[in-house]
Amino acid sequence: MTEVDQQYLEKIKDEHMALGRKISRFRRLVESRATPEELQNALIDLKAELAEHFELEEEGGYFSDAVEVAPRLKGQVDRLLAEHTELLDIVGELLVQSETCQDDDEAWKKFHAHAIDFVKRQAGHERAENSMVQEAYERDIGDKD
Repeated sequence: MTEVDQQYLEKIKDEHMALGRKISRFRRLVESRATPEELQNALIDLKAELAEHFELEEEGGYFSDAVEVAPRLKGQVDRLLAEHTELLDIVGELLVQSETCQDDDEAWKKFHAHAIDFVKRQAGHERAENSMVQEAYERDIGDKD
């Protein structure tokens, strides 16, 4: 793997870690049953960060570079790209739920379950992305060094 490839992967890793910190903050707010305003602010911030992060991956060459060096990964890339829209939609749903989730215990339980499901799903998505890119760069580019 070239130095440029290694730097690129480090940049992506750093971006994923920053996003992970925002998601961890959101999870802590959910676990502490934060106020609707705190939850909404965190979700608005998270949605903006996710949208920017996904845009960089989609338009910044993250996926296209991986497919270029490892065309066999195109199906996996297509699935990951589709998940971007789904994950952003879930954050939108959580924003709506957060407005009334403190009204009663049943509403809170639904919000809590939905929020934790999102956190787990996003973590799985990031792991799949990392794995796919590592496979592309380590196996396909690494073999050429």
